[in-house]
Amino acid sequence: MTLLYDNQISAGDLSSHNVLCSFPEFDGERYTRLPINSLLRLKNKGISIQQRLAEIELARREFVGADLPYEIDISHHAIDRLSTRYMHKYLNDNDGQGIVCWLKEKVFTCLNENGANKSLNALDSSSVSYEGMQFMFKSHAKLSGRLVLVTVN
Repeated sequence: MTLLYDNQISAGDLSSHNVLCSFPEFDGERYTRLPINSLLRLKNKGISIQQRLAEIELARREFVGADLPYEIDISHHAIDRLSTRYMHKYLNDNDGQGIVCWLKEKVFTCLNENGANKSLNALDSSSVSYEGMQFMFKSHAKLSGRLVLVTVN
C-alpha cells in the first residue's frame, strides 16, 4: 500500500483512499479518517485538490450536507442520548454509516426542512422535532458562527 500526499497526485481519476492531507491543520491524516467537520472545512478552504478529495470522501460516506450559514457541531452528550434512546432507529436506518455521521446527516436534513431559513440566533436555545426525535440546539459558547446539537430527546 502506497500512501501519497494530496499535493503529489494528479487531478485525474481520484480516490480518497491512501491519500494523506497536506492542509496544515490536518497534515498527515488520511482523508478516510478525517471527521466530517474537517472534510467540510477542506471543501470550503482547501486548495482545489483538497476540495475535490473532501467532496469524494463525503460522497463515499454518503454524507448529505447542508448549505447553512453556520457550522454544526454535535456534542458528546447528544451522541450518548441518541445511543440510549434511539439506537433502534440508527440500527434500522443506516447503511454502514457511523453513528456520528448518521446523526449529523439527520441534523442537516432536519435544518434544511425545518430551520434553514432561521438565523443562528433564532436557533439558539431552541428545539426542533424531526422523525420522532427532538433536537436541542445552542450557539457555540466560544466560536461564532457555530450551532451545537446539545441533546436529543
